[in-house]
Amino acid sequence: MIVVNLKGGLGNQMFQYAAGTALASKHGVPLFVDMHSLQSNTNETAHFTPRSAELDVFNLKMLEAPEELLQKFQAVTSTLHYRIRRNISERLVRYRVFRYDSLDFPPLFETLGRYTYLDGFFQSEKFFLENKQSIRNLFTWIDPLDPINSKLAKRIAESQAVSLHVRRGDYLKPTNAALFGNICTLEYYNHAVEEIKSRVNNPTFFIFSDDAQWTREHLQTGSDTVYIDFNTGKNSHMDLRLMSLCKHHIIANSSFSWWGAWLNPSAEKIVIAPSRWLADPAMQAVDVVPSTWIRI
Repeated sequence: MIVVNLKGGLGNQMFQYAAGTALASKHGVPLFVDMHSLQSNTNETAHFTPRSAELDVFNLKMLEAPEELLQKFQAVTSTLHYRIRRNISERLVRYRVFRYDSLDFPPLFETLGRYTYLDGFFQSEKFFLENKQSIRNLFTWIDPLDPINSKLAKRIAESQAVSLHVRRGDYLKPTNAALFGNICTLEYYNHAVEEIKSRVNNPTFFIFSDDAQWTREHLQTGSDTVYIDFNTGKNSHMDLRLMSLCKHHIIANSSFSWWGAWLNPSAEKIVIAPSRWLADPAMQAVDVVPSTWIRI
């Protein structure tokens, strides 16, 4: 059986669940989720934004891992476990904890067995590319669109809709700015808009952000533009849903808009992504952005 540690916001939880689903499917075993990280991260600090389980908006099952199963994985995280692994074939170690902090795909993932605890962010489609259709089926929404979002979805369907996502909010905190800042600048968005306009006739830009006022004041596309500012709090996932309905996408270095673009199944879509995902130039994160997307 596979257990995945859920942590972070909606986009991160989707990556973790997708990677776990792919590995569980490969071995024909159940997927369980460990909610302890979300339950313990309830207070905002310099390093963490409080999060909760957010996958319940989708048509998927979340089986919480029983404590006795978690204890078996906890037993193999000791220093003794790593000494054993150096001296005994890993085939003889039944329960395995796979912690992975990099954003690139490790070939080692494909060797993981049927008793694995996954702890990481797994931000690449390479973790679940062979299961992409089943993943898209899992990440469909349970509830119908409310009237205001339904009206907007209709407008999206009737236009050459381009989603444009600006993430500010917690990215402005000093610790997060050091990791993710100075990448999706106003220059990036202006360049991305011009790239789209050179490829798409009569685009309509649908701008999604956690800081709608900033986007209204600073982002002028020169084309039809709609600023979405009503999906807040527990309804924030509606922005991701609307993004996925657009024909083309300009994403931030954010898993939220990554999924908004990826869930669009069209082979004709144009996706613009930033050339870097992290502020540290030494961290390339080459596997985060699919090869068919345009990085600028």
